[in-house]
Amino acid sequence: MMIQRAILHILDFYSDVSVFSEAEIDLSDEAAAGYISKQMEKLQNNPSGRRGGFSPDSEFLADLRKYRSEELSFAQFSAQTARILHRYLSLAGEERPVDVLFADFSEEDSRFVGFLLLNNDEAYMHRAVSGDGQVKAEIARHHAILPKPSQKTDSYALIRLDSEEIFFTDRKRSIDGEDRFVLPELLLKCTSAVSGREAIKTLQEVAAAVAEKHGENSAVAVSKVKNFLIENAEISGTLAPQRLVREVFGTSEEKQREFLQEIGEKEIPESVPIPRKAAVSAGRKQKIRTDTGIEISVPAEYLENPDFIEFVNHPDGTLSIQLKNIGRIVNR
Repeated sequence: MMIQRAILHILDFYSDVSVFSEAEIDLSDEAAAGYISKQMEKLQNNPSGRRGGFSPDSEFLADLRKYRSEELSFAQFSAQTARILHRYLSLAGEERPVDVLFADFSEEDSRFVGFLLLNNDEAYMHRAVSGDGQVKAEIARHHAILPKPSQKTDSYALIRLDSEEIFFTDRKRSIDGEDRFVLPELLLKCTSAVSGREAIKTLQEVAAAVAEKHGENSAVAVSKVKNFLIENAEISGTLAPQRLVREVFGTSEEKQREFLQEIGEKEIPESVPIPRKAAVSAGRKQKIRTDTGIEISVPAEYLENPDFIEFVNHPDGTLSIQLKNIGRIVNR
């Protein structure tokens, strides 16, 4: 990742003294550049991010195009956006200070413009003071601590400049008694598709339901979904349900048809962007929970291998799970 430009604006709703920066962040400062890179990388790999497209009347899109054609500077474009955000967040009754970090960066062959809302935290710090010929350490409270890059971000947007495709996350805020999503509805004015995390959850649930309907083991069906996620992540950043269904239900046209019909009704698109890390994380383990309260966490690929685990159906309708080839058991 190459950060080309970055700028920070401060929206202070408590004192009502906001700062709309006129100059960019000095990226020769390694600490600042590292913080910005980690924040942008986190947004790119967020499995909860939704994909969208701009509506024709989006003023944000018009400003973005002016920035891309150099009719607006980065400082001008970002400040205009920050001012609009300030207006909507004020209407939503925001009280805590919020910083808005903007960045223009390149990843492989694509160029992105991204921004995220950084909620300020309070923290305690030490400081050394001197007086009356003495030096002492005091404890002071700081009101403008930026969140760590590892902390969850609930409002952000990434725009791929060549395709104008949007990836975003937002939370509902109350404006005039109505719950609204500020970013997609009011600022960006864009459509909203399911996130990668939502798509994975839906695909697993539908696969399990179709398997159960046809008297098959739902745990094995889900494990096939998980294994496909890992294998697919090695070659593609998107998941195609048409390919997945063949891996899960083989040559059964009836089960394939039911699966595709169900996910179509749940508005799962033909191609779902899923970050590699999210796919690998979702596909690594599978939890099995019985109606007797027993929980087992199993590597997903083992569920298709009877040398490690086997499901035995009994005439009375109950089920047994046999764990095999165990060298030792470790209590944790």
